[in-house]
Amino acid sequence: MNYVKLVYRGRSSEDFGARITYPLNIVQPKRNITATSVSGVNGDFLMDATNYGNIQQPINMLVEFPKGYKDWTEWFMEFCDWLQPQDKEPTSYEEWQLSMLEPYRFIGYVAQPPTISISNSILAKVNFTLTVKPFVMQYDGLLWRDVPQTVINHERYPSQPTFHIVGSGDFTLTVNGLQYKLTNIDDEVYIDSENCLVYKSKTQNRANCAIFPNNDFPELASGVNKISLSGKYSKFEYQAKWRRKL
Repeated sequence: MNYVKLVYRGRSSEDFGARITYPLNIVQPKRNITATSVSGVNGDFLMDATNYGNIQQPINMLVEFPKGYKDWTEWFMEFCDWLQPQDKEPTSYEEWQLSMLEPYRFIGYVAQPPTISISNSILAKVNFTLTVKPFVMQYDGLLWRDVPQTVINHERYPSQPTFHIVGSGDFTLTVNGLQYKLTNIDDEVYIDSENCLVYKSKTQNRANCAIFPNNDFPELASGVNKISLSGKYSKFEYQAKWRRKL
């Protein structure tokens, strides 16, 4: 029998003697389409929001009781500690690595906490559910890297990168001929295209400093992309966030 390894927050399911039975059936995201019936018209009128909703991904694991634990109760408590945020730590989207999806990562959180079904002193089954974004991310695209003048997106879908500029004053970020202007920047700024945010820190919004074409955020199209930045800066880096739909 084949198994899938899950890695989260630097720990592996194998640390707990837990493995996902392969094949794992990946739930497909649903496109957000609203169908409306119109009197006198055959067929519904479709309103396509051109995006996809999150999925609910069941995770079913087989566990062989590992060394180092007194009993299943102690094991289950530590397993739950691994998957759940601490009391004062807010729930947020995080990376989930499944060996069968390399080099991609789920981006999600635990929606339904684990339950355990104990067979005997050696074997048990554990189930929980992740809420996952409809796109998986390439691991390489989640790393911070210096921004090149030319970058190639090998995926079918455009990426929604995050840019980070360290410097002060006015800047013009040019992506594929479109100019994204930033004014009166103090020390540093982030441009988060996925979440449509411009900020210095999570508590310091800089949206009023941004002048973007059609109020759209920069994307990296499938294929070749040209990028440049004008202004006085000491660092210009990005997370490319290469992605594909599940």
